[in-house]
Amino acid sequence: MQARFEKRIEESDDTKPVALWVCVDPLSGSVDLLPRKAASRLEGAHMNHKTNVPLAGLGSDLENDIIFLGSSEKDHPIRKLASGGQMDVRRIEVKPSAGETSIYVVFDGVWHIADAAVPGKTEERRILLNGTEGVYPPSPPLPPVRRERVFFCNNAGAGDWDA
Repeated sequence: MQARFEKRIEESDDTKPVALWVCVDPLSGSVDLLPRKAASRLEGAHMNHKTNVPLAGLGSDLENDIIFLGSSEKDHPIRKLASGGQMDVRRIEVKPSAGETSIYVVFDGVWHIADAAVPGKTEERRILLNGTEGVYPPSPPLPPVRRERVFFCNNAGAGDWDA
C-alpha cells in the first residue's frame, strides 16, 4: 500500500568507505572478518599510527592475542596468537553498501594473504557482507579545555537600574 512513498536511496560517489579487518587461517586458508569491536580498536590504532594492538577484553577467541601493525606502510599486520601461532591480517576499504568483497591468498607451506592476484599461484576468497561489519575512523579528539579560563561579562546598563 505504501509503495508510492518508498524510494531507493542511492549511494553517492563521495560516500566515505568503511574499513574491514580480515585475517586468514594459516592451516585452512579460510578468511574471516574480525569482530566489529576488534575492528574498531584496530581502526583507531591504524589512524593513530600505533604499532601493536592488544585484543584483551574482546572475547575468549581474541583475549590474549596481539596484532602487530608494523612501523611502515610496507609492513603487513600480523596477529600473534596466545597459542604461539600467527595469522596474516589486512585492512580492506569498501563502500558501506557493498554486498561482498574479495581477497587473494597464497599457499607456501601455510596460507598467507597476497597483495595481488598471481595467476596459477593465488586463490580468491570472497567475503559476504551484510552492511554491519565495516567501521569508520574514530572521531578526532576534542581540544583540551583550559581550566583557568575565566568568563567575564560586562553589562553596561546594569548600573542604571533603579532599585
